[in-house]
Amino acid sequence: MCRSPADKDEMQASRYMATDVGPPRDERWYPMTSLAQRQLNVIDEQWQANHFEVKQCWEFEEFLLYCVEAFDRINRTDEVWRREVYRKRQSYNQEFDQEIESAYEWWFRVCSKISPALSTLEQKYGMVQYADRFRSCLCEAKGILTDDAEFFSGDALAKLRDEAINEHHRGETEDVGGAQ
Repeated sequence: MCRSPADKDEMQASRYMATDVGPPRDERWYPMTSLAQRQLNVIDEQWQANHFEVKQCWEFEEFLLYCVEAFDRINRTDEVWRREVYRKRQSYNQEFDQEIESAYEWWFRVCSKISPALSTLEQKYGMVQYADRFRSCLCEAKGILTDDAEFFSGDALAKLRDEAINEHHRGETEDVGGAQ
């Protein structure tokens, strides 16, 4: 393979870098610094590009956590309020019930748009933190927002419901407490 004089100088320069011997004091070594600078620029650009992508993934994970926390806040409010209504410590308020349902609808509408980006990141990086919990929240929100008649329409669910009612009528169930 033919090499230009500049290639020869670059080879000598690379030997200099490998042996850590001081450079000669003539100008033949200046192309070496130019080559090294170009290599360092490429390394720096590549590192920044990779770092930027990984940083975006980390920021997305933080965003997923924020979505999960928002869902949990809505869900806790819903559960506590319904428990208080059930225990007759709080009166039922249809306006508040609608407000909670609207919060679930809003959360589901916004967070459903995130799923394609999550799938893309999982394909690229493998595991994305909070992805499973986020999907669980999506599934739960969908169930909450689905009309009961539609949600419990399956034959298997109807059979389980009927069996549970029959067991209760026969006295085969236990009071687990909590309900007053």
